[in-house]
Amino acid sequence: MEKNIFTDADEADIFKKCGKKLEGDSFYFLKIEGSQGLLEAWLEPENLDILCIFRKDVDPTYWGCRNNQKCNDDDRLTVDECNGGECVHRTKACKEVEGKMCPSDWSCTTDLVTVYDTEECCLDECVEDLCEVTECENNEKCSEGNCALKTCEELDDQECPQMLRCAEDPLIAEDTNSCCLVKCEQINPCSEIQCPGEMRCREGTCVFP
Repeated sequence: MEKNIFTDADEADIFKKCGKKLEGDSFYFLKIEGSQGLLEAWLEPENLDILCIFRKDVDPTYWGCRNNQKCNDDDRLTVDECNGGECVHRTKACKEVEGKMCPSDWSCTTDLVTVYDTEECCLDECVEDLCEVTECENNEKCSEGNCALKTCEELDDQECPQMLRCAEDPLIAEDTNSCCLVKCEQINPCSEIQCPGEMRCREGTCVFP
């Protein structure tokens, strides 16, 4: 700190910053300036009582927060609160984030999160069986909320034997890629063969008539 005797210009500046005229003709003057802002203070020279403080902040929380002032926090699970002039970071409780703790043997429909009062806070719904809210394809079955392929037998279908094919496109099952929903039919060996000239297909081979 340095002792400063004000001139008329200084008095005008002080009045602008403090909103009042300071009594007396000499004061201690304190100035702190940095990247976070500016702090200026005028103190009574004998007892160092603070007469006026002027503050200009880049970050409004740099010099401390006011009582009950909310500090910046974008995380749903945490909060910054003003405590003793400082922003204190803490994790919220499950109820504060509108979560719930599922009963034993029940499951949460989303991943559990860790909060202040529990490591198993559910932010969605609690269900007794996850398969109640799990949608699987027709050729799939649900187990503990996960979809898995059924076997061809579970689909009440069949795999066509050699030289037969499915009348429709087959399904993929757990145990085969050719599970037939309908009937198996005889394969025509000449169905995809084009013979040149006057030749004809017979049992999958082009021959002359």
